[in-house]
Amino acid sequence: MSASPQEWDGDVVNFIRDVLLRGSPASINKEYYATASRYASFNKNKIFEIMKITEHPSKPNEEDKLTNEEVQLVLNEAEGVERLIFHMGLQLNLRYREMLSLCVNDIYQDHVCVMRKDKYGTSLRTVIFHPDTKKELEKYEIVRNTEISWAKRVNENVEVPDYLFIHQEKGELSVYSVPAIHYMMKKLSDRSGIKFTIKTLKNTNKEISPAIEERWDLVHGTQEVLDTYTEPDIIEENITAAVNGDEYLSSILSSWHKSPRGQEWVERQKMQSKIKSSD
Repeated sequence: MSASPQEWDGDVVNFIRDVLLRGSPASINKEYYATASRYASFNKNKIFEIMKITEHPSKPNEEDKLTNEEVQLVLNEAEGVERLIFHMGLQLNLRYREMLSLCVNDIYQDHVCVMRKDKYGTSLRTVIFHPDTKKELEKYEIVRNTEISWAKRVNENVEVPDYLFIHQEKGELSVYSVPAIHYMMKKLSDRSGIKFTIKTLKNTNKEISPAIEERWDLVHGTQEVLDTYTEPDIIEENITAAVNGDEYLSSILSSWHKSPRGQEWVERQKMQSKIKSSD
């Protein structure tokens, strides 16, 4: 690749877009790509205009996904908050921004409610747990509590944010930023020797994510819970409170956990947790 902007051609533009900027946040893509385009134009090279492509990288190759062995290698290297971030991206198909917007109260017994913002507006998205989600959340709870304890050693009056992903610095507790998570995952990728981005995790999720029926069966050990969706009394109770399909699902889940069968399931989960802790 020529270093002279006058000699840049289509291969150079594709390299900038698909290699140098691959996996970067959209805002960074736009800024860097626009800068490269202006630099080429300043040197009387119209290749960016000729190709008529935007700052967005091309769609990831279908092969840009992780194997089971690669996933395990990454998990073997992941520490602390890295594990839950990686898990939520891979198994729950969440964006980094969605993860960072989560509050502790958004986490339920078997699902998480996520606020998604896009060009169409804001909507509530309900995501059913992967069988390993609860275990990863329990591990992260220890990490989060440790961060809070460290902050209180320096500042006993520190305010604890409701957000799930927080860290302490100089006695203050702050929410992680999206660039910080990108950098964190980049370091994890380097340590594990497995190259991945959030897009890689999304591609992998499409391959490995079980259908909702299978996910319910794996999490609850029975299909009975999912069948409550179609019970007339449950539907009638929640349909007026729902703004969209995801809120309807979330409402049904919440109602089910308050029902006798739901309470029985919750108690059974608590009992199993006690048995595991005693072991």
